[in-house]
Amino acid sequence: MKAEPRMKEEDLPTVSQFLDVLNGAQSEEEVQQFLTTNHVVVSGGWERCTIIPKLRLGSDFVTDFVATAGASGTVYATLIELEPPNQPVFTKDRKPARRLADALRQVSEWRHWIRENERYFIECLKKEAAGKGLPGYPGGPSEYWESYHRRKYSYVIIIGRRENMSERDLQSRAALLDQMSDVEIVSYDRLVDRLRDLWDSKSQRPGTTRTIHGSLF
Repeated sequence: MKAEPRMKEEDLPTVSQFLDVLNGAQSEEEVQQFLTTNHVVVSGGWERCTIIPKLRLGSDFVTDFVATAGASGTVYATLIELEPPNQPVFTKDRKPARRLADALRQVSEWRHWIRENERYFIECLKKEAAGKGLPGYPGGPSEYWESYHRRKYSYVIIIGRRENMSERDLQSRAALLDQMSDVEIVSYDRLVDRLRDLWDSKSQRPGTTRTIHGSLF
């Protein structure tokens, strides 16, 4: 079997490059462009993970990213919605701020769409990811979507910065997520941490990748 290509150190953006983008970004589109070029920041270096930017859900919706991975008989698809890094997450009265409320509504629409169009969704994923080889699956996601018998969908909203979230905001997020088992709301600092971890792992064990054992986030 042909060896799986390993991520090279020069393929990794630096943490300072990513922070420069986050600190200067006025919209999520600027971050989207950086992450599309440097999608390893989204995947976190997980083995058997494919990142698909701007996946269309029929003619109705467009995701920012979809991450797919397979492990232990389950194939995972995580739909990711980006919001601006400079936006508040909650209002002073502990309700979702406008951009978070819009993202939650978007996730609800995606969930309903997939429920009604699951087979078509899977075919879209297979088509977009065709030819991207994975360890043990030379045919890429097309092959492992057929090999795994259990499918799990989840949703991630990335918004704001950790330094701008108060203790009340963290409590509000926890209360909100208690109502939605398939949704995560994280700040962009989750991705910054992920990139730092990648650089740490490269310095300790150059050329290694990690294997996913559950949800990507």
